[in-house]
Amino acid sequence: MFLQSFTESSPGIQTQSLFLFFRMWDSDAFLFVSCLQALATPAQTPAVQVPDNPPNHILFLNNLPEETNEMMLSMLFNQFPGFKEVRLVPGKHDIAFVEFESDTQAGVAKDALQGFRITATCAMKITYAKK
Repeated sequence: MFLQSFTESSPGIQTQSLFLFFRMWDSDAFLFVSCLQALATPAQTPAVQVPDNPPNHILFLNNLPEETNEMMLSMLFNQFPGFKEVRLVPGKHDIAFVEFESDTQAGVAKDALQGFRITATCAMKITYAKK
């Protein structure tokens, strides 16, 4: 499995791209998944705040597209130290939980991926899970 992630920055605009490559061992086919997110937040405009709970080592994700699966979210979050696991909720395609070893590590991932677009129409919303 090969994972490449990079961030490009310019004044007032940050573009984050995540490219995931992996081979399907059942056949010789390769699957390429590309998730792009462009955040254009001028310095004079305050960032949109998502209401939140007190810090927790478990994150609550919502506004996920229907095609989201455990492997997609694991590849997205395992780039952050302390990542433990992703838990999907049966029957609820648009929500999930992601567990980290500590509140601090969860907070770093939350801040980095807030608003990340798994598809062009769904910006992921991340909050700390209720304790």
